[in-house]
Amino acid sequence: MLYTLLLGLAIGLDNKSILKVLSNNIFITTFILILIQFKEYKEFSTRLSRWISYGFIFTGLISILMYSFHVYGIILSFNSPFIKVLDEHAMMEYFKEIRFQSFFSQKAKFASFCLIGMFLLSINSKLNAKIKFIGIVILFLNIILTNSVTAMIASIALLWLSINFKKVSVYLRYPLYLVFILIFAPYVRYVFNYMNSVRDLDSLGSRGEIWSYAIEFYRVHPFGVIDNWYFYSIGNQFKGAHNIFLNEILDYGIIGGLIFFIVYIIYFYSLFKIDKRTLRLFIPITIVFSIDNILYNEIVPIFWFSYLLIKAFLKGNDSTVKSNFSRSI
Repeated sequence: MLYTLLLGLAIGLDNKSILKVLSNNIFITTFILILIQFKEYKEFSTRLSRWISYGFIFTGLISILMYSFHVYGIILSFNSPFIKVLDEHAMMEYFKEIRFQSFFSQKAKFASFCLIGMFLLSINSKLNAKIKFIGIVILFLNIILTNSVTAMIASIALLWLSINFKKVSVYLRYPLYLVFILIFAPYVRYVFNYMNSVRDLDSLGSRGEIWSYAIEFYRVHPFGVIDNWYFYSIGNQFKGAHNIFLNEILDYGIIGGLIFFIVYIIYFYSLFKIDKRTLRLFIPITIVFSIDNILYNEIVPIFWFSYLLIKAFLKGNDSTVKSNFSRSI
């Protein structure tokens, strides 16, 4: 935060890209203040865990309803028109395909929101098992509707890692493997066929070209440009590096990129020390972050505050277990 602020003051005043730095730092500062006082917020956050889970499920239900009425996105703006509805015509005109993004500004952002929601539901011990299962299915369906190939692959990884095969009997474990494969084989086939029809698989959906141009852009701007979304593009097709870690290097140079990578690892390692199940989220989110350029605007607060939600959920689970243990004694 301090490094990006200094960089913003040095090179971001003329082009007003310092506004991006200040916006991000507001969320990070709030995150730090809550984290410092986390013990005081813990009980309050624990009580809200059920309602937060319901919020994810409700958003998923509303999104499916939107899709059924052929509304693929709703963009809110401070400028007129304040609400913009994206229908099939708008999607085909701009993207040449149907992309479902719900209330988010990009489909991969909404898919990442659903991935985080699926994980939070899976670790919330205060939620009814049936509601938890229904909620995960609803959010998973939304990921499919987004038409984000990366998110589809990440969701498979999340679901696979969420199954605790050690608790399953040896005699049932291999049949369960078979059932899981039979269920997801058509899903994987659909993802592959879709990628093969609309993406250049040899270049990972043009990622090879995007990343090579991004490296060239970095060589010209070794200290970054703060907001490469407006400075770096390939024609009218691609903006940004389509890789969060490379994107941070384009924004803040190699020093800023390395700082972000270190913070990213510490972010998940800290959660992993609390509960190893957080590995279920680390792998899918890293997959999405490595292929899509999504850590801007509404995903910035979601990314930071998800840490607090996960920590509150896990601490709440611990307190529940301890209280039950005390009663049994």
